[in-house]
Amino acid sequence: MTRSCGSICLPTVQSRTAIDTLSRAVLLVLALVLTAPASAAGCSALKDDDERLACYDAAAALQTLEETTVFTERRQGERSVWNNRFSILPHRRAYLLPLSYTPEPGKAALDLPPGDSLQRAEVKFQYSFKVPVASGLLSENDQLFVAFTQLSLWQAYNQDLSSPFRETMYEPELIWTLPVSRELLGGSLNYFSVGINHQSNGRGGDYSRSWNRITVETAWATERWAVGLRAWERIKESKDEDDNPDIEDYLGHGELAVGYKWDDFRFTAALRNNLQRSDNRTSMEFGLSWPFNQKLSAYAQFYNGYGETLLDYDQRVRRIGIGIILADWF
Repeated sequence: MTRSCGSICLPTVQSRTAIDTLSRAVLLVLALVLTAPASAAGCSALKDDDERLACYDAAAALQTLEETTVFTERRQGERSVWNNRFSILPHRRAYLLPLSYTPEPGKAALDLPPGDSLQRAEVKFQYSFKVPVASGLLSENDQLFVAFTQLSLWQAYNQDLSSPFRETMYEPELIWTLPVSRELLGGSLNYFSVGINHQSNGRGGDYSRSWNRITVETAWATERWAVGLRAWERIKESKDEDDNPDIEDYLGHGELAVGYKWDDFRFTAALRNNLQRSDNRTSMEFGLSWPFNQKLSAYAQFYNGYGETLLDYDQRVRRIGIGIILADWF
């Protein structure tokens, strides 16, 4: 139940704790970013010969470090199309799982005829892209993106119901990103970003679900390992407009992603948990991909947790699927 507090609501203790944690994370990452050595492009502005030479040496060392991380290929590809106004870039994962099975097909957000039901086998797919709209806003290397992600669950094999889409989530974002090459713990910080995120299932009435967030994200990588940390704080809504007031109890305030590259195989894992709750509401996703041609890779995914869809955010879902992936997160 939500509380009534008139026109102004003061944050709860849990909310203030989350905000404080998010603020500390932002300040820590900013400290690491802003103390990084200058890029080679900025070294020429230094007057002192020794300082200028040291700046070029540091920039060269950072470039060498960057070339050894698992993000290098993706970052080079993004830079190569930056000035092409007709190009779009991959954002989050883009995949298709034509074989997907869950023993919990979720709530029936459909007008089901008597005797009909949802099938446990369905198609799951996601596409995600971003478009650069500006650069050089706060530094010579920063970039502003408009991004969009869509995740759909499709009852493709349910002929009795005319193969409807069971649930679709829409996620537009505005993201400011600063590329980073900051040496840390034997690897490198690769970027820092701040964004405004909206997520909705596009439905109305009792089936409507949506929320808005401020997000902060960074990633660390080596030649084989990638670790991504994404934190968020929800933008509160009024009681009358909030479709899911307890969604943070299930989706928490952040996500930790880990990836490992072994030859052509990529192993990924994502962990999400609300640390402010004593009960276990951990959500986990594991993935394995391996290429079978120059553009596509085979992809297997296992999910166990909350928030796979907004309609069922408060129900634990288990799912296993296999298909293809076009773009991974590293």
